[in-house]
Amino acid sequence: MNLEPTTRRLTRRKGRPPAPRNRRARHPWQFSAVAWKDILWRTARSLQGDRTGLMAGGVAFYLMLSLVPLFTTSLAIYGMLFDVGEVAGHIDSLRGLVPAGVIEFFREELERLTGAPRLAGWSLLFSILVGLWGASRAHQAIAIALDLAYGETSSRGMIGMRLSAIALAAATICTGLLMLGLVVVVPGITAAIGGTPGAWLDALRWPLVAAAFWGWLMVTYRYGPSRRPAKWRWLSIGALVGTALGITASAVLSWYATELVDLGKTYGSLGGVVLLLLWLFSLSFAMLLGAELDAEIEHQTVLDSTTGRERPRGERGAFVADTVGAAKREDDSWLEPARDQDGQAEES
Repeated sequence: MNLEPTTRRLTRRKGRPPAPRNRRARHPWQFSAVAWKDILWRTARSLQGDRTGLMAGGVAFYLMLSLVPLFTTSLAIYGMLFDVGEVAGHIDSLRGLVPAGVIEFFREELERLTGAPRLAGWSLLFSILVGLWGASRAHQAIAIALDLAYGETSSRGMIGMRLSAIALAAATICTGLLMLGLVVVVPGITAAIGGTPGAWLDALRWPLVAAAFWGWLMVTYRYGPSRRPAKWRWLSIGALVGTALGITASAVLSWYATELVDLGKTYGSLGGVVLLLLWLFSLSFAMLLGAELDAEIEHQTVLDSTTGRERPRGERGAFVADTVGAAKREDDSWLEPARDQDGQAEES
């Protein structure tokens, strides 16, 4: 998102040098407190200007439409590794982290799908491809929302966008299977090991699930937007924030729907659908907030944050890498960083 500054140069206060904004930082952990203040203020403005809540609602809607093909494809792959009859018990192990109504939705879909004839060979492959095609609609919506967060206009074309969405859908399915596999497999390993090592491994189960979700967010932020990919280090913090917010929101929603309110009494037969949409919305908003934060982190440095060889600004193929974010003053005015003789932003 392009933030228009109110003045054109960064000025010094009397007898005091300008606060360091680390414009030549090569890593987000090199930013000072003043730089982080700029980043957080720009992120807050971007969340409002990009209508992130509205975009998260749209992504949640398309995710809901894509849940059945996503679940069908995941179940087909899962059946090649585990006994499909045990999936219901594995899904139940997510209670407390995922709202009970969402788990019931997955259980109902599981009963419907397991009643169908078992596929194998080319039929199984065709079913997986059809499922990926159906699931790609949601990931097209995710890509559009990420383009907005990073200030980009899609240049992939219809075929390129669809192929990119299918690849993201495949990454989502693999991540979901990995997360479910960690929930399922680790307890068996800990029981076999026993003792203190087993207890330590069991304690690491949920952090490993969170790490898998964090990795999926980084992959989505890197390859979702229509731009030259960013280096991994410029994606880590936003993905970490998105992971923490997404897991927290899911757990809070689960507690809220279980302990405080019965959505079935309020919405009747639509209670389960409402809960599912709220859960998907919370995850979508967490994902987009992390993307907005990562975009403004990249926007803080003048150095090339994209992959490949070092390129001058204007040739990096990414808006937040080709431009420099505005600074925040104590009087709440916005201004561009001062320029040196070559027209490059100064480090302060």
